[in-house]
Amino acid sequence: MRVDIAAERAGALPKMPQLDALRAFAVLGVMYQHFADNGWLRYVPPGRFGVQLFFVLSGFLITAILLVARERIACGENHAFELRQFYARRFLRIFPLYYAVLLACAVIGIPGFRDPLVWHLTYMTNVQNAITGRWAGATAHLWTLSVEEQFYLVWPWLILFVRERWLLPTIAAVAVTGPLFRAMFIVFDWSKMALYTLTPSSLVAFAFGALLAVARQREQKTADRHFRRRLARLGLFVGVPTVVVTFWSLTWPSKYFWVFSVGADPSLSLLFIWVIGRAADGFGGNTRRVLTWRPLLYTGKISYGLYLFHLIMVAVLTQALDWPILHSFKPLFNWQPVRILALSAMTFAAASASWFFYERPCLNLKRFFPYTRRVPPGVERFVTAAPASET
Repeated sequence: MRVDIAAERAGALPKMPQLDALRAFAVLGVMYQHFADNGWLRYVPPGRFGVQLFFVLSGFLITAILLVARERIACGENHAFELRQFYARRFLRIFPLYYAVLLACAVIGIPGFRDPLVWHLTYMTNVQNAITGRWAGATAHLWTLSVEEQFYLVWPWLILFVRERWLLPTIAAVAVTGPLFRAMFIVFDWSKMALYTLTPSSLVAFAFGALLAVARQREQKTADRHFRRRLARLGLFVGVPTVVVTFWSLTWPSKYFWVFSVGADPSLSLLFIWVIGRAADGFGGNTRRVLTWRPLLYTGKISYGLYLFHLIMVAVLTQALDWPILHSFKPLFNWQPVRILALSAMTFAAASASWFFYERPCLNLKRFFPYTRRVPPGVERFVTAAPASET
């Protein structure tokens, strides 16, 4: 069998450390939104920004990995192998902690886990939210993980099997699906919860991230920078004013709510493709110093645990303050600065322990599922360009 030499560089992506800093900003925005109680959060919701940044970043990284898989397939690898390795590595990153937390919280009795457990176990929390029209206790944030997993299940088939000339139009069509889906819900006055949580609503973010991945690959392969430059200009010069107008519309009369509902995700996604593109290349100057600050990079590294644990810590603290031994401290923890500090410390402690003692050992199992096969001595290799390590 002839094997692409790029197939030996398992991971398929160069190291892009500044993206960890973006993950940190995203998860810290979500945590602050859920820990704080400020009226202005309604108009400038950092949690909404954080979730959207996560989605665009996922679309970019997952598509970039799959685009390299396409190159390996073009050089002789088969689709079944690439799909198997992709899903195995994704599952090792996501499943162990997710299911451990679900089962532990259900046994302990954390609100929101036990009764609708089957929805969470099947990554259908977003569908359950759409049906009930409410957030379920400490599981209110799990809808985003359901959306991510549903995206992972479908996206590799599209990227790996669509013909080259149809790839870009297909991704663009997917990007249009989100706003159209939201507009349909508004026209027919359907559930606002469904409009927000169902996966089609978020496709614009994933697709915009995918467009950035395609633009970067095109630039690396052909030195054609025009597509990426147009995408960057669109993100900066259209994204910023559109974000401002979209979130300003929250102060308008309620009949104009459709402006925010339809425009929020596309406008944020436009802005974030510029931010992610610059961070992937590496910002310079003072921005580089911020985005390579070690505490921020560490926060990004454990961001999955931070996201998964943060609302659970709210439930734990609330229940603990009802214990007789701690009840007298309840007024102190009702003071917002103390509450935010305590919840942040609890969340970082849980996520750090999870990372070092559970997640990292699970991730080490990825060595059994390299993106490439082992090449026997003497087998012919070809193609000289190869990316470095996996992000």
